[in-house]
Amino acid sequence: MRESYWGKYTRTFDAEVMQRVIIEMVEEAGVEVLLRATVVDTVMKDGVMNGLIIRTKSGESLVLAKAFVDASGDGDVAALAGAKFMLGRDGDGLTQPITSYFRVLNVNVPALIADCEANRADMWEVVYPKEAGDRNEDYAMAVLLTGFQQRIKDKVAEGFDWIIPKDHITIKTGLIPGEISVNVTRFQGNGLDDRDLSRAEIEIRKQAYCAFDILHRYVKGFETAIFLEVAPKLGIRETRRVTGQYVLTETEVRGNARFEDAIGLCNSPVDVHEPGGSKAIMDHVGVGYGIPYRCMVRSRSTI
Repeated sequence: MRESYWGKYTRTFDAEVMQRVIIEMVEEAGVEVLLRATVVDTVMKDGVMNGLIIRTKSGESLVLAKAFVDASGDGDVAALAGAKFMLGRDGDGLTQPITSYFRVLNVNVPALIADCEANRADMWEVVYPKEAGDRNEDYAMAVLLTGFQQRIKDKVAEGFDWIIPKDHITIKTGLIPGEISVNVTRFQGNGLDDRDLSRAEIEIRKQAYCAFDILHRYVKGFETAIFLEVAPKLGIRETRRVTGQYVLTETEVRGNARFEDAIGLCNSPVDVHEPGGSKAIMDHVGVGYGIPYRCMVRSRSTI
């Protein structure tokens, strides 16, 4: 486990191994899976949800159940059922920006670290195992670099077309020796708007290509780097926040609150990316806070 501005982090994980484990667990539990199905409506009686109308390639179907869990990420089912929700910040309703990582292969990580150390004044943090040698294998899943702010500014002054509304880059090494993940893209849009999502898919890729170009041209270690992929799904930070029987407050998060009905503990920091701007805060919360079960249960009074 290593320390950085972003907190304590242990390891990344192999997405394919994760999917393999998920498939095995689902099959062992006897769960029926229906992929590529979209919920289009709910069946309600006396304020209680009794069914869902779903649409697939086969047409529309009715799904009945005693209980439903909305795992859409956007509160889609809850909204269709008439649940109250919050969206965006007070005042203008803007949500935090949409982002996505992108991955690069064949980076010379020791050369990259040497470049960052040589330009230490331009780096916010340079975290890596000091005992490591001169092989990429020594740095897998163990490096976090944030900065390059002055270098970006200088290259823009020389005519580089920097199209990203963010003035720094964060880099992490991955599982594969010579693999890095880059965090830099930012698109202001509504994650519930189809046109915003379509624009975000395109714009974030253009931003990723832009960031790769500046790294490839002006940062040592990237001379033979290969652009591998942009994350397959957009990173949507914020859409609907369903109003449950209880609403967890910032004071409780910062105060490490505990609850008798907590479904788990979390020490994720207060991480806010300024809607419509370029600022971001990352405030750590110590040992963490509980998440009450009541937060995830829709109250009858919210229908």
